[in-house]
Amino acid sequence: MPLRNRDSRERELLYFSLLTSQRVDGMMIISSAATHEQLDEFQSKTDAVVLALDRRIPGFRGPYLGADAYPGAYEAIGHLLALSHRRIGIIRGVEGNLSSDERFDAILRAYKDHGLVDEPWIFSGPYSVETGIRAGAALAGLPPDRRPTAVIATSEFSAYGLIQSLHNHGLSVPGDVSVVGYDNTLFAELFRPGLTAIAQPIERMGERAVEMVLQMIAAAVEEPPPPVAPLPGTARPRPAKSVPLPDETLPTRLVVRQSTGPAPGSTAALRLA
Repeated sequence: MPLRNRDSRERELLYFSLLTSQRVDGMMIISSAATHEQLDEFQSKTDAVVLALDRRIPGFRGPYLGADAYPGAYEAIGHLLALSHRRIGIIRGVEGNLSSDERFDAILRAYKDHGLVDEPWIFSGPYSVETGIRAGAALAGLPPDRRPTAVIATSEFSAYGLIQSLHNHGLSVPGDVSVVGYDNTLFAELFRPGLTAIAQPIERMGERAVEMVLQMIAAAVEEPPPPVAPLPGTARPRPAKSVPLPDETLPTRLVVRQSTGPAPGSTAALRLA
């Protein structure tokens, strides 16, 4: 296990330990390391309600709030098709990670729903600049007639690495390759060229997460008192948290900036030349 991943797990375990000793009624968790066993243990010790935010946790019985990647992915494919792109590649995350699998599946579904039948060029790796750099080198090594003219990255960081790598290999963005990222943080607007991105509804997700946790706390009910008074020295039954809320997803959308343009050799590209 890489050191940074081990450190991340250790920090999360420390945070769980600290929160367990506090009077916590509710928690939102964004985690790539937590397990449902850890959350079950946390809840058994604190009786706190827990909301999984942005990333699903396998086996966790509580509610999940995240982004629906499909609407933004569908817009992204449509945007690229309107720019005459037909060879569209995908940089996906690590296979087996629920979050990255959902993003990749949404893009692949949108790709097929737009009528594209050729298998897309696919590159896999962790959400990182390094993944984008390696993807750029692999893409630059392809013959021009087989090289994707546009790439959708399921991570903003991978998109940045891809753009830098393409430039280092003598390819321009968007002149030779258009690039779409995912997330749409402040850096997407500040980066040059500005990154066209599938935007998560971050502000609305934050608002809705608070609403859901407060709803769950308000819905918490105490167990009915036992028919017989507990013996002296025995613990009172803990309150049972009622968590009736279903999972929710909020739609993504496409934000267009300068990293996407007409496909090389297309009529629109020739007009701009």
